[in-house]
Amino acid sequence: MCWVGEANNRKIAKEDIKTKKIVESIGGCYLAYYQKWFGYELGKTYTAKISPREWVNADTKRVIDVGLHSYAWDMEVKRMCGGDIKVKSLGYLGGTTTFINRHSPLSPNYKIVVVECTIPKGTVYWENAVGEIVSENLIIEGEIEIEDDCNFC
Repeated sequence: MCWVGEANNRKIAKEDIKTKKIVESIGGCYLAYYQKWFGYELGKTYTAKISPREWVNADTKRVIDVGLHSYAWDMEVKRMCGGDIKVKSLGYLGGTTTFINRHSPLSPNYKIVVVECTIPKGTVYWENAVGEIVSENLIIEGEIEIEDDCNFC
């Protein structure tokens, strides 16, 4: 996943920040949706050093590839028909991101889930205008229930 946002948007969490993350669950093991090699355990703190790079065409933008990605707590997330999960962006930029539920007969326990996360107080993080967050520390707290809505777009 690639984060894009304002260059001067680096922040330090003044208190714990609650976020959401979409992950794959296979029999109780949680895997990052975009980076299948990265697994998560509930309650463990994960750390990744953020090194933003400059946007090629503008001095005011940054791109962050490495870091712990999540979504703002107030972003709308719903389960579509067929098990896909859709996230609706915040702000005027709008739009949605769909996470495809890749069912496989080889993995009958596979599903996409939403987990509650915490960015701990004192953590360096960046948040863009649409509610995408990348942080240097993240704790996966546990699965959360989301609403089913086949017409969500």
